[in-house]
Amino acid sequence: MPEAVKARVFMSGRSQHVTIPAEFRFATDAARADWVSIFAAVDEAGFQEFLQDRDQGEYEAREEL
Repeated sequence: MPEAVKARVFMSGRSQHVTIPAEFRFATDAARADWVSIFAAVDEAGFQEFLQDRDQGEYEAREEL
């Protein structure tokens, strides 16, 4: 199994930001790209396949609020 890579989450003022490792960068200027292009880049990057392999563990029953 490949070694896990980590993203970094940080606060700047009241905004939250996420940086991702260089190998996962999109080949587009996301600030100017339209949503269709952004979602196409995410699909091309294969994130759906990545998420399918996650072990979420067993469902934990919780008391209703």
